[in-house]
Amino acid sequence: MASDALERYLETLKKIVEIAWEQGSEIQCLIYNPGDHIEIVQLAVRLRREFIGDADVKKCKGHLELGYFGNICELDKVASWTVLFEASDEMKKMSYRRDCEGYNSNHPLFQGDPELFDCIRRKEHSKKPDFELLDLSRVDFDGYPNEVVGTKNGFARVSSHLDARIIRTSKKKWPAARTYVRLDPHFFSRNEPMANLQEDTIVPANPRWFSTANLRNGDRDYGCYVLSNNCCTPENFHAYWEFSSRGVRSLEFHAKRSKENYLSMMLEELPRPDDSSGLMVGRCIHLDTQDPMTTPPRDAIVQHLDLAINVYEGEDRQARLDNNLQHGPSASASFRTHLFRIEDIPFFSIFEFCYMFFESKCLLKEMMGDLGVDVSEALTNLKCG
Repeated sequence: MASDALERYLETLKKIVEIAWEQGSEIQCLIYNPGDHIEIVQLAVRLRREFIGDADVKKCKGHLELGYFGNICELDKVASWTVLFEASDEMKKMSYRRDCEGYNSNHPLFQGDPELFDCIRRKEHSKKPDFELLDLSRVDFDGYPNEVVGTKNGFARVSSHLDARIIRTSKKKWPAARTYVRLDPHFFSRNEPMANLQEDTIVPANPRWFSTANLRNGDRDYGCYVLSNNCCTPENFHAYWEFSSRGVRSLEFHAKRSKENYLSMMLEELPRPDDSSGLMVGRCIHLDTQDPMTTPPRDAIVQHLDLAINVYEGEDRQARLDNNLQHGPSASASFRTHLFRIEDIPFFSIFEFCYMFFESKCLLKEMMGDLGVDVSEALTNLKCG
């Protein structure tokens, strides 16, 4: 296909994604039932059918049997499905970029409630706003379901990448801890919105830290745990499900004591690297403590614990795969944002947040076992092979 035609197709695809975003609708709904936007959808299909290849036909084969898109020829159906897939991937990229934007006063959240802009967390040393997190104490999180929060002028919601039950659990266990949360900057409503359906609660792990009596000694520790693509058996059912359905591939941790009274840890869970969107989104936990290594874990306090997402795209994705955390973070994310921060909580809480935030419980179970950490019954009963 000529480069100008390809460029025209990509521009059309982008417009479709923007329409879906503005309408708050799913891509598949817009492609199935374009309504007033039928011309641009049909244009995208016409442009895409000009360079349909064998790989496109193979990818769409199973979907053709579903009977969508009415009485059109098979080539047009393949083109329609391909537009749907590629628009969905583009929507995913746009969504992550928007979700990781630094807060600014023009975002709908702050246009709806300007006082929230003064609630942005300030960095410890520079005292400048971090433009990522808001003081949880400045919004009403208790009177509303799931991800919905009340503000002075209306309603906001927690970032879609953070399970709101993590916030509820931490508030219940450590109500006095300073806590900061990522709210969706692109959402604000004067009326209470519908909340997403979730289970009532997360049951966190109840681990004990290392089997030794002190905080970790030495320069640094590292571990890497990988899910394998094995056939599903009764003995590895949960590992198979995490690999095939959740798309999890590995979990790494790095711990370093740079000074006698400073220990930092970073853990990152990575998904499959070949997602069709071109993105690899890592789930990351970072924490530190100023307690010396002679401190028993039961007495130690985490100075701060962060939950974040790291989004790797293009060359950054391969760079992350080529560089593990053995010597500390070495590959920068294409873009990232913090989702949650809590300060001055017991050191024992580390693995509770791992349990609540990471997707793979099998890899967490393996890591905790190697570190000499007791696992809860919920982890013990997993079939991980």
